[in-house]
Amino acid sequence: MARRQLKKQQKRPLIVICSEGGTKSSEYYYFRNYRTRDLRIQFSTGNSTDPKGMLIDLLKYIQNEDIKSEDNVRIFLVLDTDLNDRRIDEINKIIRKLTNINIIWQFIL
Repeated sequence: MARRQLKKQQKRPLIVICSEGGTKSSEYYYFRNYRTRDLRIQFSTGNSTDPKGMLIDLLKYIQNEDIKSEDNVRIFLVLDTDLNDRRIDEINKIIRKLTNINIIWQFIL
């Protein structure tokens, strides 16, 4: 009798998104449309609206959900600059510290 080899089921790639306003934001409604059979999308929780607070919320979410144990994961922080110089400076400080989190900037007039 030959043993039947079982295929190791690969997990679908995971994308984690943190945006201002959480699941009540326009970004949430936009990005959730990209969920497919081949892709998982999760939105981090938190109610912060400033870049530093959003990053802290995202890092807590990553730790609580054990995202680092995932094989194929990409993490995005979606930020509105509101064309505010102080906010842009704060975002630039955050960018210098990050290595595995991608930043998506939105310039809103």
